Amino acid sequence: MTDSRLNEQSWTYSICITHYNQGATLKSSLKSILNERPDNCEIVIVDAGSDDGSLAILKSFAADHEALRLFIEPGCNRGEGRQRALEEATGEHIIANYDLDQTYGTLLEGVLNVYHDLLERDGPIALRTAGNLFIAPRTLLRDVGGYSPLMRGEDHELTDRLEDRGVLRYLPVKNTENIDSSKPTVRRRATRWFRSAKGLYQIGFSPAQIFHFLFANHPFPLSLIGLPLSIGGIVAGAIEGRVYTARKKRWREIFEMSARPTYADVYVAVPPELSQYAISDETPPNSTPRRDQS
Repeated sequence: MTDSRLNEQSWTYSICITHYNQGATLKSSLKSILNERPDNCEIVIVDAGSDDGSLAILKSFAADHEALRLFIEPGCNRGEGRQRALEEATGEHIIANYDLDQTYGTLLEGVLNVYHDLLERDGPIALRTAGNLFIAPRTLLRDVGGYSPLMRGEDHELTDRLEDRGVLRYLPVKNTENIDSSKPTVRRRATRWFRSAKGLYQIGFSPAQIFHFLFANHPFPLSLIGLPLSIGGIVAGAIEGRVYTARKKRWREIFEMSARPTYADVYVAVPPELSQYAISDETPPNSTPRRDQS
């Protein structure tokens, strides 16, 4: 399904979102995003074929908000959905990685001010926050190839490419809250475990690193339950093939996923107006400058 309305307004920003079966949290999350949306900003949502009733909610929001454009892509994974949203976006700058199981406070305006100051100083860059808020020129994201078709780790893999290219910046601020919802079923947990192992393997983590993460981050009995699921995910990832193997990774990067970059010199000082949102224990992971990419 394609949005049939003519989108004649010249947008400066496009908020790009993927969605699948988040009916329990959708209204609260989307309302918080709409509340902080700049006037010159559209919202592009790609739904993967939700069947929990949430698609009707999305269609209602789209009917009530001219700036919201909905596309339905049944069966797409997260990376495919993010890429479709990027391709449909008309804004000059992309605002991404909003998840519709969280609410968002009044942080975006201040982050956009930092972003534009960096653009003026450094040229085209991508800015990421501790809350996974992500802003970049649409042309830059398309130039580096956009999102890979992964179910897990697609944002991490894109961040790696931007970081290795020398155009990633990181602002350690966060203002998001998870929305309480029903606990996932055993089947959903198992599916998530399998897909996470598959995605981690495909973006460059070794089986040993994935197992290390599993046993370091979960109680031993739960780790034993997750071990065959992780092995299955790694095998599935190996069959499909690795997506990214450009540089050696540290296993602890799994904890951080896309939220925290590797090199110290991509960190941006938090301005006074955003100090209340600063992550107090967020320090550069090492003092080694980013290697020359020329």
